[in-house]
Amino acid sequence: MSIGTLIICPTSVLSNWSTQIGEHLGGGALRIVTHHGTTREKTAAGLAAADVVLTSYGTLASDWAAREAAKVAPNLEAAKRKRAAPA
Repeated sequence: MSIGTLIICPTSVLSNWSTQIGEHLGGGALRIVTHHGTTREKTAAGLAAADVVLTSYGTLASDWAAREAAKVAPNLEAAKRKRAAPA
């Protein structure tokens, strides 16, 4: 099992990070995944398979908010059902 590295940076330098890693470590030496945009990897397994994951502050914030909302939603639905249930 390898341990990956997460690099969080401004969107404007994502491609530069990828290019620099390739230039300094040799192309193909590491599996680099850019976790950004609508086609980004959605699974933990896909991200865990990478040696380096590059993402932006905005993507991280968006994914975190979606994760938190998913945790809250079931609780809200349960509360609504409880209030709607006949006494």
